[in-house]
Amino acid sequence: MAKHLIIYFGLCLFLSVSVKAQISHGGRPLPLTATKSLTEDLFITMPPFDLAEQLRLDSLEATGLRSGFRFAYKFMTDYTPENSGSRFTLPDGTKVWRLGIRSEGALSLNIMFSEYHLPEGARVFLYNSDQSEVLGSFNHLNNSERGILPVAPIQGDELIVEYQEPAAAAFPGKLAVGEVNHGYRDLRVSEPQPDFTAFECMPTVACFQDTTTRYDEIERSVVLLIIDGQIGCTGTLVNNTANDGKPYLLTASHCLNNQFRIQNPDYEEVAGKIVCYFNYNSPQCSPVEPGRTDQTVASAHFRAVNEKTDMALLELLDTPPTDYRAYYAGWNAQDAGTAPYTCIHHPSGSLKRISVAEGNVELQTYKITATEFDENAHWKVARWTTGCTAGGSSGSPLLDGDNRIIGGLTGGASNCANPVEDFFFSIQKSWSEPTDSSRQLKYWLDPVGVTAPVCAGMDPNEEGGTANERIEAATDVSLSVDRYRNTIRIDFAVPVSRASLTLVSLTGKPVRSYSIAGQQATLPIGSLPAGVYIVKIVYNNKLYTQKALF
Repeated sequence: MAKHLIIYFGLCLFLSVSVKAQISHGGRPLPLTATKSLTEDLFITMPPFDLAEQLRLDSLEATGLRSGFRFAYKFMTDYTPENSGSRFTLPDGTKVWRLGIRSEGALSLNIMFSEYHLPEGARVFLYNSDQSEVLGSFNHLNNSERGILPVAPIQGDELIVEYQEPAAAAFPGKLAVGEVNHGYRDLRVSEPQPDFTAFECMPTVACFQDTTTRYDEIERSVVLLIIDGQIGCTGTLVNNTANDGKPYLLTASHCLNNQFRIQNPDYEEVAGKIVCYFNYNSPQCSPVEPGRTDQTVASAHFRAVNEKTDMALLELLDTPPTDYRAYYAGWNAQDAGTAPYTCIHHPSGSLKRISVAEGNVELQTYKITATEFDENAHWKVARWTTGCTAGGSSGSPLLDGDNRIIGGLTGGASNCANPVEDFFFSIQKSWSEPTDSSRQLKYWLDPVGVTAPVCAGMDPNEEGGTANERIEAATDVSLSVDRYRNTIRIDFAVPVSRASLTLVSLTGKPVRSYSIAGQQATLPIGSLPAGVYIVKIVYNNKLYTQKALF
């Protein structure tokens, strides 16, 4: 049966091709029926582990810390085309390696390529056993100086890796699966969860968008983080005073050091093993619906950590592509700003939520058993007016009334029944002390040297378009792509007398054009090279534009 991919329109015009990060580059894996069927020889089965003991260890969390959301158990592995899986050659000379990984009872599986270096033309896909969920392709554009590639989870307890290398490749690719992570708790892949009692007081972003535009920009800066394939936290893309688009990511240090259990951790190594989900939102307020999971960026560099405040600053290896519509949040390292205060977060790795406090915040000394923080280094939210936080919310931003970051979530014990006393590390207290650049924010976020440590947010998407183009969100247009039949279906809310659709390559060259009339049309695209294209629809003097994958 053909699969349909629903595309939600956004305010974007230009699409940048990215390198290094976990960004897909189009194409499709081979049909499961082609050449090789799924045999038991293809699969490697992970050994069992003591789930009860793992859950017991998870319960021994540092008192007071909000904590990351641990959802997976790690197996260290070394699977390569030379020692595992199945290899065969297609009639055109393409070499194929398939490896099946099975871990009984897993809710999700994710892997890390501990070796990753591909020649041009080679491709890697990851998918479940019926190819209903596919990640990739990943190719030579995902090569990096690290030589690794962490990959997002796939739902279920079976995962297949497929590597395709053309006969004329410049060199043999290097691939090794060095880690397999068995998901034993529900993460984003099972959204919506059957029981949202714990989240009933935490409205999703969509619940605000019908009544206010206050959060439309700033929520696009907040991302779900998967760290080392095991832990879910929250991070925020932040601007700097040069407005140069460097993708700095602010989160909590305890997300990276196992809640201060790891002494002198290699933060650079940990930063390399993160995956960021952008725009993981429910498309509506109620009922909560699954969010999109195709907009990810992987791997970062360590920039600064101050364990005495819990601040951590990373820099993504790659800039988020334009179609992600990422927003770079502004910040206030001068004072608390004014109410209302807002926290945007991913509790338990779930869809993005918003919590609001109408009262003032104040600096306090936050005391926990795991470590000793500096005095008066945390903003205390005495009570939430709306919402609360939970495990996995760690690292999420505390925003002042101007939507500027003043801190990041360290800990607290708020819940829906008692939404009180959460503590956020203050970026004011992490700003210029200590003087070591690897332990402060000022060196990285203020390259210009401003008089007052305050910075506005930046929307790089505002630079797209021309004076003659009015780019709008497609509230009255929906689009679906059938990647197997190579067709596009367009549906208007009401019949239209005239509209145009143009399919444009990434180089800006139009490759297909159509005129449309009526309320619905299915357009045959015909044969196209596999990859990413831009769909532009003009209707009532409005331009709708979005990426499509064929």
